[in-house]
Amino acid sequence: MSFLRQEPVAITGMGLVCRRVPGEPACVGTSGRTRFMTVECPVVPSRFEREMQRTAERSRAIELAMSAAIEAMKNAAQFDSRCGVVVTVSKGLTDAIEAAVERLISNSNHTLIPTISELGADAAAVWIARAMTLGGPASAVVAACASGVASIKLGMDWLRDGVCDSVLAGAAESSNSDLILRSFERMGVISPSGRTRPFDALRDGFVVGEGAGIFRIERMESARRSGSEILGTIAGIALGADAHHVTTPDPEGTVLAGVIENTMLRAGIEPGQIGWIHAHGTATAYNDPLEIRALQRVFGKQVPPVTATKGITGHLLGASGAVALGLTVEALRGGFIPGIAGLEEPAAEFEDIDLVLGAARVTTAKTALVLNHGFGGHIAAAVVTR
Repeated sequence: MSFLRQEPVAITGMGLVCRRVPGEPACVGTSGRTRFMTVECPVVPSRFEREMQRTAERSRAIELAMSAAIEAMKNAAQFDSRCGVVVTVSKGLTDAIEAAVERLISNSNHTLIPTISELGADAAAVWIARAMTLGGPASAVVAACASGVASIKLGMDWLRDGVCDSVLAGAAESSNSDLILRSFERMGVISPSGRTRPFDALRDGFVVGEGAGIFRIERMESARRSGSEILGTIAGIALGADAHHVTTPDPEGTVLAGVIENTMLRAGIEPGQIGWIHAHGTATAYNDPLEIRALQRVFGKQVPPVTATKGITGHLLGASGAVALGLTVEALRGGFIPGIAGLEEPAAEFEDIDLVLGAARVTTAKTALVLNHGFGGHIAAAVVTR
């Protein structure tokens, strides 16, 4: 299959709401297990205080999304009437749904029950468009833990097709929900020790976190013409689906490897030009070796340095790819590769892989690969440059 070269887009604004240092997860639910890591929302300009208060009253995920969107737009000269919004909350507004069910059961005031349009995966996109009076399309792309990168891909397509002059694209997630957390526990992917340790010999799953990553993207020529500061470039994104099993991808990493190759083809990048790799790195027994096998299929014995950041942020589910992409942009601009928080003793099966142990590593690399995949077989990969 041949792939057309993808038109790169400029990142001219970026909003990241995520943990920056490792922290203790909070206790949630009656089980008393440590299963969730919270994050503090940044202070927003006074003109948005009312909107932030209203979002906080409705859903934590919308509050996170609004915070990130405001940050992404802070350097925009004006809010563009042809600016689109594709921001996804992959699990929907579960917190709002659970609160509404409790009100119904208790026969409390039904006027507090949200409308159906306020509960879906597109609720954050619609809210942001209304709050900022943006006239472009507002939508969402639900692809489990690959939702953030898939949303950015749709935004790139809108720019290519001339639908928008700029797009706010990314994802937010806050699954502080007994329903969601217990379902992950049943699958055996939540860490009993309350630690996320990607590629470690003692890895036992992940801790769920919350956060958001939203980007203002423009066509390169538009960004240069307007004089906008270009924070980084998304050179290419490819998506795929692993039909092996709903929760267990092809163990040989064949499909993931194909998506990685397609991403580089679309970006016009050769394997040797990739400076380092930001792995999905869920610290589960199955995911980590799957990723490494896929990378070995693509890069052979020359796999670039590999890092992962869920040991700091927690697993942000649908927002994980967008936040990983944002952290990658920051690292490329800062000339470093983040160390893998939580990794103390690499598993023997990864002995041939250059895992970034300990502190951040200084680098002159200008290009990185971001991997992102999730249950249901959703796969995404992105090439980012500075």
